[in-house]
Amino acid sequence: STILGFISASDGETKVFGTVVTPAGAHKLHRKIGYAAGDMGLPSKLTGAQFLRFTSGQFGGSHEPRLAELTKRFKPVLDKKIGTLSRGNKQKIALIAAFMTNPELIVLDEPTSGLDPVMQDIFLDLVREVQASGATVFMSSHYLNEVADVCSRVILMRDGKVVRDMATADMLEGSGK
Repeated sequence: STILGFISASDGETKVFGTVVTPAGAHKLHRKIGYAAGDMGLPSKLTGAQFLRFTSGQFGGSHEPRLAELTKRFKPVLDKKIGTLSRGNKQKIALIAAFMTNPELIVLDEPTSGLDPVMQDIFLDLVREVQASGATVFMSSHYLNEVADVCSRVILMRDGKVVRDMATADMLEGSGK
């Protein structure tokens, strides 16, 4: 939440792209950041297509080719109101919105929540692709296999404090405990 400027840091400061993040100024950074959460509140009265068009419009430029590619991969239901969709379909729409503008930084909180195993694999392939293109992905997850699959570093936290910061390989050598 502090990376996105939703809340202020309780101590110290958070910098993204060399800029101190504050709730008042975070909107300037949002054009470079994609975000999706497992419990993301999407506008229930819009269809998926309307929401994605709205989101794309907030970033300027044309995102139609990327939107078409992601829609083909995730196959979400876009013609019904979001409030009527399953959790999995809502999550697909949130993920498409996070990735469709080709952001430099993607922040994901429990991103595979509600996705079936096939969609989880499609998502993990997408993360690998954006990482290879130079994007940074911050991902929180309780699923260590997911983390081990796509993350180069693991930070373990307890009560909002860093308990351990390590390379994923080090975590795997310790049997993921």
